[in-house]
Amino acid sequence: MIYYIKHFFSYVIISVLSVVIFGAFLVSHPEYPGGAAGMAPLLIILNCIIAACIAFILLLLLSIKTKITLPASTTMFALFYFLVLIFYFDSNPLEKGDTMARNINIWGYLCLMLSYVLFNLGLAVRRAYLSKKNTE
Repeated sequence: MIYYIKHFFSYVIISVLSVVIFGAFLVSHPEYPGGAAGMAPLLIILNCIIAACIAFILLLLLSIKTKITLPASTTMFALFYFLVLIFYFDSNPLEKGDTMARNINIWGYLCLMLSYVLFNLGLAVRRAYLSKKNTE
């Protein structure tokens, strides 16, 4: 049970980091209007919920045969996050047209990548600290 809770909270932590980083981006750019740009954090939260549900269901199905490590689980979450953004929300950062929409799409992708890297970096530092502590 702890195994599943740990993986689910890793999805929550990455999601919260992603939304906070995206919110900081929007606050630092007051030129974006409150309409479409103001709804973007809610769409990111919805995207995180959808991706976390899909990743958790797949984690439950795969854990029948094998145990998945936490970095592999967060990679699976990030992959589903990108896939949901691309196919469900039709988010394409490379499309030509409105620069505001393109910038918001790019920041949606960058916020997830940054929060994913920060979380996995924290895991690596924690693992290195614990291994050093155990060898002493």
